[in-house]
Amino acid sequence: MKKIKKLKNYLLIFIGLFSIVGCSTLKYSSEKSKSNEIREFVIGESIGVEQNYGGGFENAGYSTLSEVVEVDGKTLIVETTKDTAITVERVYIVLEDRVELVSTLEEGKADLKKLSLENGEIVLKEPFEIGATWESKGNKYKILTMGKNYILIEKTFPSGIVENVTYKRGFGKINDVIH
Repeated sequence: MKKIKKLKNYLLIFIGLFSIVGCSTLKYSSEKSKSNEIREFVIGESIGVEQNYGGGFENAGYSTLSEVVEVDGKTLIVETTKDTAITVERVYIVLEDRVELVSTLEEGKADLKKLSLENGEIVLKEPFEIGATWESKGNKYKILTMGKNYILIEKTFPSGIVENVTYKRGFGKINDVIH
């Protein structure tokens, strides 16, 4: 009888410890998946596939090709945009809660090993909430609208020019309209 009572006590202690450890593991998993949400909107099917768009210089259209590159443990997106007039390379760093533009070059390629990854322009930032705003490098940003699988960001330059950028979950940047 004493052995059974002792076994029940051990069983209760084991169940109690298991449920505490199990809950903390579940909490950690949900926090980790939330921090990956930013990655889900900027890294996806568009990576490595040339995207073609209408408009651009002389309304001749333009194409964009994005690649993910790991440099010193940091995730970078190298986006190359070509139209009939120029080729522009943009380099973004993907951080836990934001994406920063760290380099823009016309007709050139950044040396990713020597590139400063500090103090970039924040182009996408959590938390994802309609109406959320931030300022970065003199530009104002606002989340205009969003759904489960997309986010529409409005960027207003100091000159008053407005650019809308749409990100699609699992795909990346799908639209960039200046008006």
